[in-house]
Amino acid sequence: DAGREWMPTYGDTSENLNAVTFFDGQKGWAVGDKGTVVRTNSGGAAWGKGISNITEDLSGVSFVSAKTGFAVGANGTIIRTKTGGAYWELLDSGTRHWLEDLEFFDDKRGIVVGDKGTVLLTTDGGDTWTKIKTDVKENLYAVSFSDDKNGFAVGSGGLILRTIDGGMTWSDQESPLRNNLFAVEATGQNSAIAT
Repeated sequence: DAGREWMPTYGDTSENLNAVTFFDGQKGWAVGDKGTVVRTNSGGAAWGKGISNITEDLSGVSFVSAKTGFAVGANGTIIRTKTGGAYWELLDSGTRHWLEDLEFFDDKRGIVVGDKGTVLLTTDGGDTWTKIKTDVKENLYAVSFSDDKNGFAVGSGGLILRTIDGGMTWSDQESPLRNNLFAVEATGQNSAIAT
């Protein structure tokens, strides 16, 4: 019904859920406080817990296939699953900053953003992470790419960053806003919507 009516579903957790993603119309995952990961194979009609093996709050989740996904959160936490979200392993991010959001292009290349201008890049599926220099100290809350080269990151104080080389370099974009931006969707190579 195009979102006119909503119905609650059982999420198998009492913890706050902070992010959700779907790979297709049926397979989805949500992450939240205290390392909570829940997953569905029924389009959200029923949810079951995954085993994250962590207690850190999680704030972002991204899947590149029905089996392989990543989540980020407090104290530099990055976890990866290769089992469709059933079991997760902790990866070494090289930072203790809170990580807020992520986007993966395939099972090897991905970008993570977080507090104090943190941008991390992996080209080996999360085994290693490179800290990318941004020259900003504000928190970054969200990242989105229109393709594997062109993307935007947004954050505190109206901060907007743009990349045209897949996240290797970022440039500050003029913004008339001073309020925090918590979400962004790249709609094209030169355009995005942020809230």
